[in-house]
Amino acid sequence: MHTAMKKFTTTVVLSFGLAIGAAGAPLADTLKIGTDGGAEPWTFTNSAGELIGFDIDVGNEICARMEVDCEWIVTDWNGIFPALDLGKFDLIMAGVSVTPDRMKSMDFTRSYAISLVSFAAKEGSDLAGYEASVELVNLDDMNDAAQAEIDSLQQVFSEKSVGIQSGANTIPFIEQYFGDLDLREYEKLESRDLDMQAERLNLGMGGDSYWNKLAGKEEVDIVAIGPKFGGGILGGEIGAPIKKGRPELKAKVDAALETMVADGTLSKLAIQWLGSDSAPKK
Repeated sequence: MHTAMKKFTTTVVLSFGLAIGAAGAPLADTLKIGTDGGAEPWTFTNSAGELIGFDIDVGNEICARMEVDCEWIVTDWNGIFPALDLGKFDLIMAGVSVTPDRMKSMDFTRSYAISLVSFAAKEGSDLAGYEASVELVNLDDMNDAAQAEIDSLQQVFSEKSVGIQSGANTIPFIEQYFGDLDLREYEKLESRDLDMQAERLNLGMGGDSYWNKLAGKEEVDIVAIGPKFGGGILGGEIGAPIKKGRPELKAKVDAALETMVADGTLSKLAIQWLGSDSAPKK
């Protein structure tokens, strides 16, 4: 889940209300949402070139409940945060993990999903047969079993290569915990996956929901391996970044998300797109 600031946009007309901007000033009746459109099942395009995915449905529902029009602006992932800071759009919805480092430069809405990450390898490879000793490694609660699992993976992954999307928060995680891996960055996940299948790359790392989606495609022979990781430097909660200094906008979006948690809409969309109910419950 690119070309810089692609001018492909789609406007979903929902109703005519007012969004609230900085210092309480009313904006036009359109909420502009930036997304990269390349992180299935969060945000991607179908064969007709239409934006679809979990983030797209959640964003459109936010706009409906705020009573504003919804305009989606597809932007290269590497430039999406600078574009937000420049005011190209009001918020980002692209499966963005909330991390302490990101919170220094931008605000986030309340969480609307929980994301865990894992490694993956080509099906049938030696690495694909790895069996983890624990199901989850929570970096906020590193017990002896979790540390033993990381130690085991460090040995198994010795002299191996791993592919990650450029700018992803999994990069500092790899650097901190698996510094011996040959880390390779990709702008497009499709290119990374092709390298894995062609055995030019040993491993990939990404969202667990992404690997689950790939598992349903007959033409792709990639499987998730090892434990799931979350917390700490990885974050885990998914939120929508908003430029700092826009508390009124954040309050409006948060209020819409609160109602979606309460009435089960987020859970329904998570099951539909992510394969499990990974929506927050409160």
